[in-house]
Amino acid sequence: MSDLIKSKILEVIEKIGSEKFATIILDNASAVAATHQKISNTYFHIINIHCIAHFVNLISKDILGGELKNYCKIQWTLNYETVSSVTQL
Repeated sequence: MSDLIKSKILEVIEKIGSEKFATIILDNASAVAATHQKISNTYFHIINIHCIAHFVNLISKDILGGELKNYCKIQWTLNYETVSSVTQL
């Protein structure tokens, strides 16, 4: 998969001209990570940057997927468990 992604990106770079590129922003998928390295080896002046929006999206999913414990005496939840559930997100 990384070879296909790399070939498409290189096709665009060559069509437009590598001198017009300063950076390439991609997500952090495993196939894309390999592509980052391959492009860096071909075009030393093009900086690879990970997409902050993708990073924030992944963090948000982790936070929303986690479960916060509510402090409530009726449910016998301890203060430690409540605070600990936040720090584990």
